[in-house]
Amino acid sequence: MRALFVADWTMDEPVVAFAARPKMQEEVMSFRRDHNLSPDTAIRDVTEVLRLHMDEEKLKSFLKSVSPDALSFWGFSTEIE
Repeated sequence: MRALFVADWTMDEPVVAFAARPKMQEEVMSFRRDHNLSPDTAIRDVTEVLRLHMDEEKLKSFLKSVSPDALSFWGFSTEIE
């Protein structure tokens, strides 16, 4: 998992805002274009599988501290509870 998500991640780089889901999916599809087998649902599929292996409440609490876009990206409702 680490190799997929944080390899070569430089913490000093500026934080980039979340884009619209179609734009982010376009980026996923463009990564290693000649070898990419990612379906149109890749982002949703990966977040759903990762959530199965995480503490749901801790993840949601953390994402709330990040932004409404982070909550939405991970498939949580952004409505105030």
